[in-house]
Amino acid sequence: MILETLGQLFLNNYLIRYPENVWQVDKHIFYPIHYSDTNFFYDPDFREYAKEKLDDSLCVHIWNECLTMGSIPTNCPPPKSSLLYELIERILEFDNSYALPEDTMRKLFYPQPWGFKKTIKNILPSLLNYLKRKFRR
Repeated sequence: MILETLGQLFLNNYLIRYPENVWQVDKHIFYPIHYSDTNFFYDPDFREYAKEKLDDSLCVHIWNECLTMGSIPTNCPPPKSSLLYELIERILEFDNSYALPEDTMRKLFYPQPWGFKKTIKNILPSLLNYLKRKFRR
C-alpha cells in the first residue's frame, strides 16, 4: 500500500516538474485487457481472442484486485489451459502441480444464479444439521 502511494506521488511529482518528458499512449499498450474481462486470463475459451489483444501491448495488467474481489485464488497458478498459465510458463519455472482446476475456475468466474431450488438445496441440509446438533444435547 505504501509503495503504491509512493509510486503515485513520484509519478505525479515527475509529471508536474517535467511535463515535456511525459506523453500519453493508447491504453492498449499497458491495459490490453479491460478489468471487466479478467476472466480472459483464466478461461481457455477466450485464450486465442485474448492473445490477439496482447499482440500490440508492451505489458499486461492482471487486475489482481478484481481477482481478489471475485475470490479467485491468487496464491496458486491459473488453470493449465489458460492464457495466464502460458504467459507465466514462458518466463518462469514453477510447480504447476497445484494449478487451479479448470472446473473450479468456471465455478468461481461464472457462479450459478441463486434460485429457489438452489437455496433449498443449500439451506435445508444446513438447517437439518443445526437441528440435529441442537436436539442432541
